[in-house]
Amino acid sequence: MICLDLIEAKTTGCFDLLDEESKLPTPRPEHFTHEVHNRNKGHARLDFPRKSKLRVSREIRDDEGFLVQHFAGSVVYSTAQFIEKNNDALHTSLLILVQESRNSFIRNVFPKGPEQGQSAGKLNFISVGSKFRSQLADLMNKLRSTVSKQAVIIKRIHAHFLI
Repeated sequence: MICLDLIEAKTTGCFDLLDEESKLPTPRPEHFTHEVHNRNKGHARLDFPRKSKLRVSREIRDDEGFLVQHFAGSVVYSTAQFIEKNNDALHTSLLILVQESRNSFIRNVFPKGPEQGQSAGKLNFISVGSKFRSQLADLMNKLRSTVSKQAVIIKRIHAHFLI
């Protein structure tokens, strides 16, 4: 849980910091990396790349990445392309092309909506991090609802064999 908090906590988590950086007029990977280290100073699962056991990871400068100590082991993340890869919006011309396709299936993949008229500015972009966070929350809700059902079934089976 402590590792998940590092990644998805409000205001200090990597996803929120990445979204915040992506909305700046001139987002920079170095600034994002600095914010991750600065806002999570002293976090038990976060460290600098130079603390890695792998030589190739130690060559990454502190302002170019961070080390996360996951349950299964440490991973060094190079942040050089995080900002570009976090933007999940389609280019406007591609969206229009798909929506005007003769193929009904293709048209229905990206239906025209109320957001069509809005300009695709930095403040309303769709981030990969926010999509992932939303999907993770959905998965956790499904798991929570499933676990209780499984526990009831296991208790019933256990009680059946005890009789």
